[in-house]
Amino acid sequence: MKKHLLILFTLFSACFIAQQGQILETNQSIPFPQKELGSNYFTKAITACSEDTVRISYAKATGLSTLSLNSASSAQRVGQYFNANQDLTISGAQFYAYKSDLTGGASISVDLEIYLAGADSLPTGAPIASTSVVVDTSFGGGSLDTLKKQAVFTTPVTVNQPYLVVLSNLSPNSIVFVSNSYISGDGNQEWYSSLDLFGTWLRSYDVNVGGTPFDADALIEPFVSYDLQADFTATPATWSSASTPVNFTNTSSAVIMDRMYSYAEFLAMNELSFTWDYGNGNPVENVVDGATTYPNVQNYAVTLTDTLYGWTRNCITDTVKMIGATPNLVISEIMYNPPESGTDSLEFIEIYNAGATSVDLTDFYFDQGVVFTFPSVTLAASDYIVVCIDSLAIDNNFGVAAYEWTAGALSNGGEDIVLKDNFGVTIDSVDYKNTSTWSTAANGGGPSLVLCDVFSDNNDGANWSASATGTGIIINGNELMGSPGSVNACCVTAYDTDIISACNSYTWIDGNTYTASNNTATHTIVGATPFGCDSIITLDLTINTPTSGTDVLTSCGPYTWIDGNTYSASNNTATYIIVGGAANGCDSLVTLDLTVLAPATGTDTQSACGSFTWIDGNTYTANNSTATHNIVGGAANGCDSLVTLDLTILQVATGTDTQSACDSFTWIDGNTYTASNNTATHTIVGGAANGCDSIVTLDLTINTVDVSITNSDPTLTANATGATYQWLDCDNGNSPISGETGQSFTATANGNYAVEVTQNGCADQSTCETIISLSLNEFTLGNVSVYPNPNAGEFQLIGVPATEEVVVTVTDNLGKVIGKYNINQVNSTVTIEGAAGVYFVIVESSNASKTFKVLKH
Repeated sequence: MKKHLLILFTLFSACFIAQQGQILETNQSIPFPQKELGSNYFTKAITACSEDTVRISYAKATGLSTLSLNSASSAQRVGQYFNANQDLTISGAQFYAYKSDLTGGASISVDLEIYLAGADSLPTGAPIASTSVVVDTSFGGGSLDTLKKQAVFTTPVTVNQPYLVVLSNLSPNSIVFVSNSYISGDGNQEWYSSLDLFGTWLRSYDVNVGGTPFDADALIEPFVSYDLQADFTATPATWSSASTPVNFTNTSSAVIMDRMYSYAEFLAMNELSFTWDYGNGNPVENVVDGATTYPNVQNYAVTLTDTLYGWTRNCITDTVKMIGATPNLVISEIMYNPPESGTDSLEFIEIYNAGATSVDLTDFYFDQGVVFTFPSVTLAASDYIVVCIDSLAIDNNFGVAAYEWTAGALSNGGEDIVLKDNFGVTIDSVDYKNTSTWSTAANGGGPSLVLCDVFSDNNDGANWSASATGTGIIINGNELMGSPGSVNACCVTAYDTDIISACNSYTWIDGNTYTASNNTATHTIVGATPFGCDSIITLDLTINTPTSGTDVLTSCGPYTWIDGNTYSASNNTATYIIVGGAANGCDSLVTLDLTVLAPATGTDTQSACGSFTWIDGNTYTANNSTATHNIVGGAANGCDSLVTLDLTILQVATGTDTQSACDSFTWIDGNTYTASNNTATHTIVGGAANGCDSIVTLDLTINTVDVSITNSDPTLTANATGATYQWLDCDNGNSPISGETGQSFTATANGNYAVEVTQNGCADQSTCETIISLSLNEFTLGNVSVYPNPNAGEFQLIGVPATEEVVVTVTDNLGKVIGKYNINQVNSTVTIEGAAGVYFVIVESSNASKTFKVLKH
């Protein structure tokens, strides 16, 4: 959007450049006096609210600017926007201006108008108020007092929506008006001002002054008056438990919350505008919305004081509301249709305080029925208050002082009467009627409607009655009856139900005998109530009939029945009456159906080994055929069963198991025996021919073979005698040596030999014995030697004949061959494989042998 240019005036000399339609700036400035606002805003005298001059534009100023206003070369009108969130009455305004030169005369008349704000906060429609004021050339050195111009409307205008105060100069002759500084941006980009440039209204953000945005407000200050009301709501407003926290919502007049009208709100210090006295002894508090905790269940007077810190004056108002214990107020008497003809003057509503404490009725009101708000009045506990249509008529006829309601009348056809407290909470309501259970005598017959029990439900017509309190005043042939302001006297017919149960028939209080159930018969007892009223009883009778049944029984033997008789045989004809025995309380006729059964008998045939414990708990060790036992209910028919024992005691079998074995024997008991034994026993469960256990005793003989040998090299002798023998060649796989079956054996060659001995049916083999004493012809090996000896397992075989191939055999001291080698060299190295000890080296040629004892260390 194109920015329009507005030319600055500083002082009143100007230079016109007509062809550009602009007003040029000058170097002179208007003085900016020290503000008379500041802290004294809070210290000004506080009075009742009256007219204030709204100086928010000046309060925003850090300096002042002046602008030309004319229809030829600059803006011809300037408007300043203001909020209106409630009814505000504007009587005029003041602004600051002077005529810039003498062209056209020393003064000029300009217009001051009020417009409602439209789209983009610009003036809309026709002005709703206007006046004119003269602006002359008086400058006074730029003093605001000199420049101040005040305009007052002939008739003030009231608005409740945003508006603009517009200053107009439709003349080509300029005036200069004062704004706060656009150079410093005193408008704070709120853009409350607008200007009419050549017939087009623009917001200030669309206007430039010498290239600088016009972020400023015109010093146009309306004269505004308003109604300031302090108000709040409490949540909760009533409570029934101690230490209840309560929050207060401030609902005071909107003007005190508006920064255009409240200096405290302008400074963001609006909490200073509100003072809360919670009435609980706590210090007063300055907050917008209050909160406190009340320690007790009682009434508290809460005071909210509103102080509107205006621009030229401060004003104050307050409100007091009662909160706390829920009032127990009861609408207890209603005269809705007196016996008068024409206009009723005796209509009234009575309220009773059924609580234990007084109730402040200030600002309580009727929301339905009639129009009335209670003044500052307190209703004591157990006391009455009356509101009526004509207090003089009530006093003349009932002798009671009453409050007159503001408007309305009670309907003869019935309606809701609703009483609310000062917070709008319903305290009590009655929807009375002239039909159904409500007394119709109160509908023009003379008496009022009275609540007989003030603690009963007053919306139940059965709890109301026509008043029984007479006045002696006859109107249209009917006595005026009522008790406004005092205890109600009423005659209410009592209703009750007589609930009866009887058998066959019943004779009631009305003298009639009923043989069937009945819930419609009634009977009136005259004067039976405490007030002497009738009591109407409704019969609720249930006639029951006696019951009958059969007592089916089974008995083992004689049975004594409920009739006291003992029956020893089955019976289905006996009867007995149980007085009141039926579930409904009538008699019960019982027929006996008895079956008499006989006990059962039997024999329990048993056989056992050694002993037997029977069902009677006794243990028998001998045959028995006389013992008996009674099993209660053991028979198939449920009777007892008498059992006779037929017991046979069997004996356990015994025997000996004779065994012989070589070295060891594993018996039937799982044990392995290595020595002869004739004491071990083993029980074979059920092993006897009669099914009893069999106890077996072991008779075991363990046979051993003596395989020891006496070695008398080269003769070996078995030490066992009376045995058979077979000698074995250990070096030939333990093969038997043919023909060697004697107790002694003489070796013919060196080697290892053993014997197999058979004795007592057992056979065993001895260990191998070594024979080393035998030698061959050694003369050809006389020069053979071993070196070194002892050695570490390796030696030289020296002097082997060059023409011979010899066999070298190495054995340990038991004759076990360790190694065997073929050698055909004069000198050869031989290795002994094995641990340190004594070894034998046997050197054999084709016709000779030689043995060396070698020590390996």
